[in-house]
This record gives sequence, structure tokens and C-alpha cells, in this order.
Amino acid sequence: MKAVQIALIGLLIVLAAGFFLYVDNREYNALVNGQELPIHKESEEQPASISEVSQKVKGTGIELSELYYRPYERESEEPTEEPSTGDLYFGIWYGKGNELTSDRETDWRREKGVVSFLVKAVDESGTTFNGKTTGKVDGTFSVFQFVKIEGYNFDEEGREAAGDLELFFYPVSKSGEPVEEALFETKVPLTW
Repeated sequence: MKAVQIALIGLLIVLAAGFFLYVDNREYNALVNGQELPIHKESEEQPASISEVSQKVKGTGIELSELYYRPYERESEEPTEEPSTGDLYFGIWYGKGNELTSDRETDWRREKGVVSFLVKAVDESGTTFNGKTTGKVDGTFSVFQFVKIEGYNFDEEGREAAGDLELFFYPVSKSGEPVEEALFETKVPLTW
């Protein structure tokens, strides 16, 4: 009888721990699995995905979500030859003990324990766009950071020849300036 009670108590503890992990990671898992878009709810208009599925950044333990593009509304409906301008959204996630981001001896700005990044995007023509991390969602053992690049130009006419987008992540120092050297970088093939 005592063995049954111990087994029942053990089962209840395991179920409670499982329920806690599920609840604690629900929003994080939805973002990582692509069930939620890596955007703060700013408008009802859904952005378009301009990259393949999420990808790992080699040698860092960091993963990058799909890239999403939402063009700004144009004042006139007439077609123009200029590229569409809008916002680029994506997210990065990594374990809370990640070697690159958990070094406490660095002079980096941290918001609620997470490194703030300036993100530089360079397209194939060499045009540079700047963005930053705009928020985070904590999981039990990992963190997801939102990234937004404003004023990104995307040539919707040349969708098939979209090329690659290079992303550079610079930690922001406590003084508010980005450090000189990127902490990590990756190249993302753009597709429609």
C-alpha cells in the first residue's frame, strides 16, 4: 500500500512539472515553431514570408526564424518602378546559457538579462538597413528576441531574383552605442 502511495505522489509531481513546463513555454514554443509570427501586434495586416524555414547560425547555438516583410501603405494605387518600402521582421532564439550571449563581464546593455542588439542587414546591391531587437519572450531554458528593421526596400517585381540578405548582430554597449565588431553574422536566402 505504501509503494502505491509513493508511486501516486511521484506521478503527481511529474504531471505538475510537465504542466508547469507547458504553461511556461507556451508562447515561446509558438514563436519557435512558426505558429505565431515574430511581430508585436501592430496592425491586422499579415506580413509575407520572404525566406525559407528557420535556420541555425553556424557555430553559435543561435537560431533565426523566417523573415517577414510588411510594406508600408502607398499614397496612390498607381504602380511605380521604385522598390516597395516597409518593415522586416524576424526573431532569434537561443538557450539562456549560450556562450556568446551569457558573458556577464562584457560591457553590453542588457534588458531583463538579455543582450540588446543592433542588427545590420545588407542586401546583394550593398544597401544597408539598420534595425534592433524590440522585445523578448522567455522560455524556461531559452529566450526568443524580436527583431525589426524599419525602412527596408524590397523589389517586389524582382521576387524570383531576390538573392541573399546578410545579417550582422552587434551587441549594444551600456553607453548605447553598438560595439565595433559583430558578435555573429549569417546569410539568409530570400524567396517568395
